[in-house]
Amino acid sequence: MYSILLKDPRVLFLLGANFFSGIGAGVTSVGVVWLILEKENGEQILGVTTLAITLIMFFINPYVGVIVDRFSRKNLYIFNQLLCFCIILPIGLFGLYSNSFQLWQLIIMVFSGSLYWTLHFPTLL
Repeated sequence: MYSILLKDPRVLFLLGANFFSGIGAGVTSVGVVWLILEKENGEQILGVTTLAITLIMFFINPYVGVIVDRFSRKNLYIFNQLLCFCIILPIGLFGLYSNSFQLWQLIIMVFSGSLYWTLHFPTLL
């Protein structure tokens, strides 16, 4: 059965897209945390940011489950990909152009990454 799936170009495209998306998300997650730690009082800022995001996700998760059950998982998955792309791309381009990131931009990137993973896995199941 697996050999039949691997011959389908759509499956290969999906696997490739997920592979590169996962690498991008992982590199972004590590890089953003690293940049926050490089800021003054970065350890405290990262700790408070992580705590705040964890609490927010704790309260959002039940609603995410309801949304995933009510709407098309495929459309939610695509929406999730596009939403995070639209958030991270402008911030990344700004950082590339200005050669620096503001703290609020890094926090938004961490939050969008957490939101990405909160929606990512339920849409795949």
